[in-house]
Formats: sequence, C-alpha cells, structure tokens
Amino acid sequence: MSQKLITFYDITTKAKPNPGPSPFTAKVRCALNFKGIKFTTVWLEYPEIEAECKRIGAPPTGKRPDGSLLYTLPVIQDLSTGVVMSESNVILEYLDKTYPDTPKLFPGNTLGIQLAFDAAAQTRLLDILPLAIAYIPAGLNPVAEAHWRSTRERQLGKRVEELEPKGEARVAALQKIQASLGEVDGWISKSGEGKFIMGDEMTFVDISLGAALCGVRVALGDKGAAFWEEISGWHSGRWEQLRKACEPYHK
Repeated sequence: MSQKLITFYDITTKAKPNPGPSPFTAKVRCALNFKGIKFTTVWLEYPEIEAECKRIGAPPTGKRPDGSLLYTLPVIQDLSTGVVMSESNVILEYLDKTYPDTPKLFPGNTLGIQLAFDAAAQTRLLDILPLAIAYIPAGLNPVAEAHWRSTRERQLGKRVEELEPKGEARVAALQKIQASLGEVDGWISKSGEGKFIMGDEMTFVDISLGAALCGVRVALGDKGAAFWEEISGWHSGRWEQLRKACEPYHK
C-alpha cells in the first residue's frame, strides 16, 4: 500500500504542520494512521471549507438555522474507488469495510455496540467545551479566527470569551466534567485491567475518545496547560494515558 490512496481534508491552524483542535478530523487522521492507509492532507481554512466541499462533491453534514446546507470537515476522497465522503463515523465505517486487510476498528460484531458507547461517552466529553472554547481562537490563523468567531458568536449571542465560566461557576463546571468523565471511566473499568475498552486491543472507541482528547490538548495550547493538568490527573490518569496512546497517530 505504498501509493497514497486517500485525500484527507483537514482544518489548518497555527499548529500546522501539526494537527489542529477538531476532534472530528482528529478521529479520521488517527484512524488512517492506525490502519496504515497512505493519505495526503489538503489543509483548508474555515472560510474555504464550503466551496471546496461543493467543488469535490462532498455531501453536506447538516443545515443551518436559515435552512441552507452546512458543509464541515473531515472529508475524504478515495482515489481508488472515487468515493467522496464526509462525517467522521461514516468515514471510519467505510475504511474498515473497504480496507479489510488493515487493523480493524470494529472487530467481530462490535460496530453497533461501539457506536452506542461512543455516542454516550462523547456526550459526556462535551462538558469540557465551556472551559475549552475560549482557547480555540488563539490557535487559528486570522482569516479563520474571524470566520470562526462570527459564526459561533452569532449563534450563541455572546463573545466566545464570555462563555468561559469564572469563580464558583468554574469550580462547578470542573466538578461536572470530572463526574461526567468518571462515568466513562467506570464503564471502561468494567472491561478489566487492559488499557482500552476491549482490553489491550485498540479499537474505534479508543481512537474516537483519544483523538478528541488530542484535539482538546491542542486547543488549550500553552495558556490552557494548567487546565489540562487538572483533567489528566483524574481517574488514575486515564485521560492522559488515552491521549498519549493516540498521539502517535495524530500526525
């Protein structure tokens, strides 16, 4: 598999050539590297995403409040099959089916149960967002930052910096995050002594959660290092261990 089969569309940031903070593009990047599928990255600024998706025929991923179609990354273009695809989980299912001789993300009959577990876990991981969102603009290039701010602040009705809780509200937010991640830690612990959901074998759920944590760490940057230190020490270091397990694939 020496030829690069996949064109992978990712979001460019100041961190480039290192990956940015998106948990969704991080998931696909980690999966491609985990499976050993050769790929080329096309880096896009936020304002470029819609036009490029339309140009290559990538499906929209939703609708805006005004009813117009929404285009987001990740997107892949498989040069061997001609398929153009969006939505991270759909892409990962496709990769497992199309390249069966690579390491499995969904071994056996685990597709349904892994997707269900991941949906529940990601819902709890979202509790980090209010404390992390204010750090994201600093990692974007100026044209992308202006676009990112305008779309989100218009939707949320306030400046991004105003979303971060302060004082007692921050303490309460941290407690909520710790409790939410504690639930997920409890579920994983039911699997036994292994590092991952299925013991010592990394699968889709581990990559999905680990990639999201890689993205969170990138988003926090140097200014958010203390916040990450708080998270990484919880639940016997579960989250830092999972992030580090995925870090070699997040490149």
